[in-house]
Amino acid sequence: MQLSTAHITKNPIVLASAFMSAIGWLITFIGACIIGRAGGIWWIVIYELLLVGGILFSTWRQVFHHYQVMFIVFLGVSIALLTSTIDGLLSYKSNGNQTAGAGAIILVIMQYFWVILFGSTKESWVYRIVYSGVVNTNANNAVNMNSIHGSPKESKVALSSPEATNDEHHSTVNIHQNISPVMMPQPQTTISVVALHPC
Repeated sequence: MQLSTAHITKNPIVLASAFMSAIGWLITFIGACIIGRAGGIWWIVIYELLLVGGILFSTWRQVFHHYQVMFIVFLGVSIALLTSTIDGLLSYKSNGNQTAGAGAIILVIMQYFWVILFGSTKESWVYRIVYSGVVNTNANNAVNMNSIHGSPKESKVALSSPEATNDEHHSTVNIHQNISPVMMPQPQTTISVVALHPC
């Protein structure tokens, strides 16, 4: 799944989840400040800041697809940390513990949603429901060349796509495959091959 800022800004469901995650982190941070003591809560607050910030930043830079599996693993770790922390925080009746627990609940709910969304493929039911008609996705996994920043870390698909090369430096070969009369009748298949030549 190659996320871009359009996936967040043009989709109210994903935009609301990003906004609610930021609000949940802020509430957790305020609760941890009210508690005032050092401990595991600060590790979780910093971890959540880096995780939510990393997901939003990689989406903004349009390199989320490079780190998708890593983010899903980190979200799983985060869900486990938040679940155990919520139980500990809500067992105390102080305002700081209750506030941090409420923020952690918001964060964990949004992270369950993100695990389901980020773990789904474009062909899945979940992806089609969330992005139904909101973001124009190309079925051929074509890369929008306006979104490439020229980084050497871009995907091999982007670097090998015909749009990424100049017309004068590549040649195209079309291969037509004839269908055997023994096989069932099928439409003729055209395969295009692009060879990249150095300058």
